[in-house]
Amino acid sequence: MSVRSRLRLVVAVTAMLSALPAYSLTLTDEVGRTIELDKPIERAVVIGSYDLDIIAAIGGGDRIVGVAGHDFEQYRKAGAKWVPEQTVGEMGQINYEAVIAADPDALILYANGGWEEAAKQLAPFDIPVIVASGWKNDRFDENVTLLGEAFGLQDGAKRVHDFRQRIYAEIDKRIAGKAPRTVYYENEIAYQTPTKGSGFYEAIVRGGGKSIFEDVVFGKDGRTQGTVWKTPIDAGEVLTRDPDVIIREFGNSYNGSTAEVFAAEKAELLARPGWSDLKAAQDNNIYIVNAYQLGQQAKTLTSLYVASWLYPEAFADLNPDDLTREWVEKYLGLKHLGGDGVYFTRVGKGQS
Repeated sequence: MSVRSRLRLVVAVTAMLSALPAYSLTLTDEVGRTIELDKPIERAVVIGSYDLDIIAAIGGGDRIVGVAGHDFEQYRKAGAKWVPEQTVGEMGQINYEAVIAADPDALILYANGGWEEAAKQLAPFDIPVIVASGWKNDRFDENVTLLGEAFGLQDGAKRVHDFRQRIYAEIDKRIAGKAPRTVYYENEIAYQTPTKGSGFYEAIVRGGGKSIFEDVVFGKDGRTQGTVWKTPIDAGEVLTRDPDVIIREFGNSYNGSTAEVFAAEKAELLARPGWSDLKAAQDNNIYIVNAYQLGQQAKTLTSLYVASWLYPEAFADLNPDDLTREWVEKYLGLKHLGGDGVYFTRVGKGQS
C-alpha cells in the first residue's frame, strides 16, 4: 500500500471514529432520578458504609477517593488505605469543598443522607449525585445492579447477586417445612425493637423467625414514639410472650466486642425482672450481638445467623462464619476476625 493510500485510510478511519456517538450511560437511581454519565465512574466519593461494601464487593474499591469521617475510622481498623485528607464530613454534614476537591465523577449516598441538598450544591460543578441505600434489604439487588452499571462492573455485580442467592438458597433448604420459632430482637436501647417495615424485622422473618411483636405496627394504635427501627414496647410483654430466642444488639464496630463487654451485657439482661425465667434464658438462647457483622449485605447475614440459631440441627454441617469469611475476605478484601466471641456470644441462665 502506498503512503498516499495509507494516509487516506487513516483519514477515513479517523472520520468514522469521530462520527461515533460519545459514551453515554443513563441510569435511574433509587429515588427515580435520571442520571447521565459520560463514562463509567473512575473516581467516587461515597458516604455510607453499606454502599462502600457494595462497591468494594463488585470490584470498585480502588476507585473510592472520598469517604465520611465515621467510615474512615471504621475501615481504617480493617486496614483500608485511605488517608485523613480523603474525608468529606459526615452524612447530613457534608463538606462540599472537600467533595469538589476530590474531583469525583459522582457522589454516592443514601436516600436518607441529604441527597437533595447535595445535588443542589454539586450541580454547578457537574458532579452527579447517585442515590443508593445499600442498607435496604428490599433494595439490595437493585442497588447492586445500579452501582455495577455506574462503575461498568456488571460482572462483579453478578457475582455479588449470585453469592447472596447462594446464602438464601441454603437458608430456604434448611428451614423448609419448619414451624417458625419466636424471636425478640432488642436494639441497643432497652425495650425497643424493630417492627414491620424495618430491615432487621424482615431479616428475622427471612431467617425463619417470627417476631413476638409482629402485631405491632409503628404509626398505628398509638405507636408513634421512636421509629420503625426502634419502636418502644412494654417490658412486661416480653415476659408474657416468652420468646424462643432473644437477640440483643449493641455496638457496631469492625473490631467486635471484648469478653468483658459481653459479660456486662449478659449480667444486665439476666438481672432484669423475670428474665432469668424466660424460655430463652433457660435454654441458653440469648444472643448478644455486635451489629457490624450481622448487618452485612443489607442484613442478608442476619437472616443466615438467625436461621442457624433458631434451627441449629438444620445447620449442623454449615457454620455461617464460613460464608461470612468468604464475603469479608473474598469480596470486601478485609480480614475476617471470627464470629462467636467477636461479634456475638450465646448466653443464658446456664452459661458461664
